[in-house]
Amino acid sequence: MASKTNSPVILVPAKGDVSKQKEFVDNNNVQHVVAVGGEDVVSKQVVNDLLYTKTNTEQPQKSLTPQEIEKKLPELGLSLVGSGYGQSDYKPSSKNFVVCVFDSRISLDLHKNSANDADTIKTILNLALPTSGNEVYNIVTKPFSSQTITRDGKTVELYSGKHMVSISIYY
Repeated sequence: MASKTNSPVILVPAKGDVSKQKEFVDNNNVQHVVAVGGEDVVSKQVVNDLLYTKTNTEQPQKSLTPQEIEKKLPELGLSLVGSGYGQSDYKPSSKNFVVCVFDSRISLDLHKNSANDADTIKTILNLALPTSGNEVYNIVTKPFSSQTITRDGKTVELYSGKHMVSISIYY
């Protein structure tokens, strides 16, 4: 199966610490994890540890509204840089991306892919898309074609431009 999908095979203990494997998954943007053998062989906790960062497992399983996410942006190190015409724009100190908050949409414009910003971007995506934020992040951090997908009951537009990538999540 791994050769058909061009996927790595990652051996993990049935229970216990998988931090080295998680580091490999994160650093190589592995998008799909399949546990072979079921929970008798690989525990659900090991699979969850591979799929989700510590921050993401603490996130609510309920999707937050754009306004609820906006309230959390300063806690994540983003500053309000402008507002008007029904939107508010926030940037981190790195200025590598901007988050635009609208009444019924949130957009992230990524200008530079930086490992320093990865956890913050994943956290924001997981606030909006609790079961698929990491998947969306993995799509846009590799070469991809612009597309519209549905995740967590929301329409998600992914735009791949010459100098930036944009993610728009519609509520």
